[in-house]
Amino acid sequence: ATLLQLASKQATKPRFAPAVGLLATRAELREVARRASPKDLRGLSPDQAVELSFCSIITCLNFLDPMREENCARCLYDWLSPGLNSEIGVNGIALGYATDMLSIPLFHNNGTNTYINAWCGKGGLVGCSVKKNFPGPGANSYMEWEDVWNIGKQYPAKQWSGEWWRGAELGFI
Repeated sequence: ATLLQLASKQATKPRFAPAVGLLATRAELREVARRASPKDLRGLSPDQAVELSFCSIITCLNFLDPMREENCARCLYDWLSPGLNSEIGVNGIALGYATDMLSIPLFHNNGTNTYINAWCGKGGLVGCSVKKNFPGPGANSYMEWEDVWNIGKQYPAKQWSGEWWRGAELGFI
């Protein structure tokens, strides 16, 4: 059962909001989470469960908000951010890498210049040479041809020594 399902069972006067369903405050969700079993929380702390429920239900399902998709993506990203250095997959890729790559179509897609917006912002390529910690923590993206060439020359030695690991990044782009 989700926290909102548990809350609806315990509510004496359920309140409904258009296109959102049962509207619960954080305080109400906190009280329900405090009484919920570990099985109901599915490994989350009560505070994590409250924030995820509030974010996913109240923010992401608010179809009256013209910025719903962006607000939802940011809310979920903020919820995940404490664990962005956590390694996922067999090669130990940081979760932040995956979320940053997935953020490209969510945050930066305005129909044109999606990749320029993701790496350089709305200002475009002028003055955009390095983006720190993107995609993912500890990753730096270089936009200058000479920088890319010089770093690229290091690939064979760094890969063979095991210092660098190269995945299939170009398959995404």
